[in-house]
Amino acid sequence: MLNKLPLNWEPEFWTLDNFGPAVAPYRISNRQAFMSYLEERGYVLRDAWQVTEFKCDIAFHPANHLR
Repeated sequence: MLNKLPLNWEPEFWTLDNFGPAVAPYRISNRQAFMSYLEERGYVLRDAWQVTEFKCDIAFHPANHLR
């Protein structure tokens, strides 16, 4: 089971996540490419959902965000 993956329909990109005491790299993957990778290895999507309480706003790049 995979949960809370940062996926979107745009090209993959990296950003930094500032969560208070530290900053960490954060990879936003393209959903179609990620799912294709798994399906090529025999995995099957059984269910999908959005975790609405998690979002990612990226300063100075409003087009790159997750909702």
